[in-house]
Amino acid sequence: MLRDTSTSKPQRLLITVLGDHARMGAIASSALQRVMREFDIAGDTVRTTLSRLVAKGVLRRDKKGRETFYSLTPIGTALMKEGAERIHEFAAPREWDRKWTAVVFSVAESEREKRHVLRAELRALGFTPFFDGIWLAAFATPEQAESAVEAAEVKNVMVMRGEVLPIGGGVEAVVATWELEPLRLEYQSFIEKFEPFRQRLNAGLVSPAEALIVSTELTDDWRVFPRIDPELPLEFLPKDWPRTTARKLFVDCLAKSKPMADIRYADLLGEAGRL
Repeated sequence: MLRDTSTSKPQRLLITVLGDHARMGAIASSALQRVMREFDIAGDTVRTTLSRLVAKGVLRRDKKGRETFYSLTPIGTALMKEGAERIHEFAAPREWDRKWTAVVFSVAESEREKRHVLRAELRALGFTPFFDGIWLAAFATPEQAESAVEAAEVKNVMVMRGEVLPIGGGVEAVVATWELEPLRLEYQSFIEKFEPFRQRLNAGLVSPAEALIVSTELTDDWRVFPRIDPELPLEFLPKDWPRTTARKLFVDCLAKSKPMADIRYADLLGEAGRL
């Protein structure tokens, strides 16, 4: 499987819920536990997850009487905004100027942790390794690459943007060596999982409770693709590549289920569940 399992499912789902609904302000711990019970996540697990997010600087904890409230910190707000933009913009139709952003780097083995951080930052932006120490992206900007380099604190780096000449086969020759089937299977699995939900939405058969659960899982599953798919222009991919179909499914389901999910979320919080 191509999925990143470094973050636990309870934490991913809680982050998704907060990203979708935390604009409502500070939320009581007891209210968040009610919300997460919808996903069969126990209260102890929710409290542990909240504490970890506080330790990471994503959430702020405040006491009011006997109740504990959680709200996004400025860092958490920025992370949620950045993540939402990446999730919702991924695979959107756009023109390609036929130029690539390239990051060329060399990191000593003694600083391999920095190399790991840089690779993770680049992959999150849609970069992919074409050769050892040379990563390319069709849509990421040099400014985004520069931010990734700064985050990793790597020094021996060059960032460029320009056309790749077809000498020796160019990018096409490298792409031809890729094993695309695992990524195709991820898209097909996503489509098979959520197409029945879209059909039920269109038929008016989805309740607010189901809308909250499935729309959260929908976003949680979709957020995987910006990390595992470098978003190559379609001309480099098979004609039946499923990315466009999967994106339309994601957009359709979210647009139709979000209003009902908001209703269910507000009902679970109640007036006492927020400041």
